[in-house]
Amino acid sequence: MNIPNAPKNEIFSIFLLTYRKMIMMDRVFLVLQVVTPVIMTYLMGYSFGSYITEVDEIAYPVYLAAGMVVFNAIFTCQWAGFGIWDERRNGMYTQLRVMGFSEFHYLASGLLYNFIFALLSMLVIIVAFPQLILYDPSSINLISIGFAMVLLVMFYGSLSMIISLKAKNQVTFFLINALIFEISAFASSALYPPSKEVAAITSLNPLSYIVDLMRNGLLGLPTNNIGFEIVLIFALGVAMTFLAIRMIDQTPE
Repeated sequence: MNIPNAPKNEIFSIFLLTYRKMIMMDRVFLVLQVVTPVIMTYLMGYSFGSYITEVDEIAYPVYLAAGMVVFNAIFTCQWAGFGIWDERRNGMYTQLRVMGFSEFHYLASGLLYNFIFALLSMLVIIVAFPQLILYDPSSINLISIGFAMVLLVMFYGSLSMIISLKAKNQVTFFLINALIFEISAFASSALYPPSKEVAAITSLNPLSYIVDLMRNGLLGLPTNNIGFEIVLIFALGVAMTFLAIRMIDQTPE
């Protein structure tokens, strides 16, 4: 795709790079990434549902569907890192910099792309499981949902970018990503309520706080301290994003 030189408007520059990423996206990958969590939710919800019937008086498949929104979004964030890894090695990143796009434009467009993708996936899950919004429509909190999505993309999208900047090859990048992201996903409350044996690990996992925000927004489930959780994840997300921006120009291609 041919794109013009970077416009003077900062926001438009970010939108232009985001549009470029969306146009270049593999359509088969898009379908699989969006449909897979729906299939997983049905299989896990009605398989494990015979052992876990309810969580906080909510049917387990509905509880799981809310967590699956976050579970799928965290793995979507891995592609922010892969995009940088690939384009820095094929020369595209250097070409964009010559055209006037800054490292901030590039990273922000990657995070925005992931945010749009995560929202699309969430909408598909809600269509497949309308109980998410029909459980208690009056308890839906769009602010909590928005914060959960934004903070997740900031933290894990930037983390994936940092890993890509340090990985020496593609295999190393995917192995480190898989290790960190899968441990984060399964050591959280996204798929099931944490047991006493792993409660300490779960409480130290940033993803658990994001899952709490998402369930608070979709199902109205209370959190221990929603204000503290938002401030904590926001601080971690900003720090991780700032670190990624600082590293991208300091790391040789």
